[in-house]
Amino acid sequence: MLVAVRPHPTRAIELPSSALQPSNNLVPRDMEALAEELAAYQALFAPLCRRAEQPRQAAHYLTGQLLDLECKSIERLAMTVPGGNVEALQ
Repeated sequence: MLVAVRPHPTRAIELPSSALQPSNNLVPRDMEALAEELAAYQALFAPLCRRAEQPRQAAHYLTGQLLDLECKSIERLAMTVPGGNVEALQ
């Protein structure tokens, strides 16, 4: 059973900073640096991969997660990211 709850009439509700919309003041140079840092971070995990194609598939998955998509299902990522493959991303 759902119950509607009304906020207290005299108390303001404060949202945590994680709930606020981030400001988007990045310039292309910032994005390039971010991409390089992400690639370096991902490279740390490459030795843990058993197959040679796994680091590339992980890069596709991370790229998809960073896109501004409403739905981030594997199928949607595979259709959106160049070189994406549903079976490979699962």
